[in-house]
Parts: sequence; C-alpha cells; structure tokens
Amino acid sequence: ARPAPPGARRLASVAIGHAGATDLWRRGATSLGLIPTRVVPRDRKLTLYYELYGLRGGERYRTAIEVEKTGLRLFGRRTRLTLGFDEQARPAADGSVPTTRQLDLARLERGDYRLRVHRADAGGEAEQETSRTLR
Repeated sequence: ARPAPPGARRLASVAIGHAGATDLWRRGATSLGLIPTRVVPRDRKLTLYYELYGLRGGERYRTAIEVEKTGLRLFGRRTRLTLGFDEQARPAADGSVPTTRQLDLARLERGDYRLRVHRADAGGEAEQETSRTLR
C-alpha cells in the first residue's frame, strides 16, 4: 500500500493469507503467507492485514470486519460473521497504523462471500471501507 497524503484518512486494501501459504509477503515487521486466489481454505484460520492512514497517535477509532454470504438467501436469512474493535491509534514511523487480525471461517457454509473492513472515528465520522470477494 502506498502512503496517503499527509493528514488524509485512508484504509488500505486488505491482504489475505494463512499459515502454510507458500507466497510469503512482507510489510514492515509483518510476514504473511498470501492466498494467491480468492479461494479460501476452510480448514485454516485466515490472517487479514491492512493499514490505516491519517490517524494521530492516541486517537480512538472503531474497526468492523464483516464476512457475508452473497447471492440468493434462503428464507431471507443471512449468513454473516461480524467482529468489531474499539481501538487507539499507534502509528508506525511512516504514519501508518498496521493491523493484523485472524478469522476462523470454518463454521460458515461453502459459497461466495464479501469480506468488508470498515473504519470510523470514535464519533462515527470519517468513515472508510474496503472489501474483497472470497470463495
């Protein structure tokens, strides 16, 4: 991810990986075995990596991660996993706030899913969102 202009708030694209992947990607102190396709192995926990830009040290913010099944819904029910995190920014030397999360999707049924990462200030303002498709 390339740095945002000074003061600009941005949520970088999500990198997705898992232990055992052979394509190793490095960013700062983080190493991630990338999944080269959108196909997610169901027997492993996923590791998500993303960076936030434009946050001051100590600034409070909220991040939500949602994995929702796309396509036809049976009886109007949604298959969804949602996680939320209230956090305090600790920017790295380059101004980014690197973030790593692990997700266990083993309980979700097979199918196509939309992964969304959403960030908002503590007051719900200055929102950014990024998404990826998973299988």
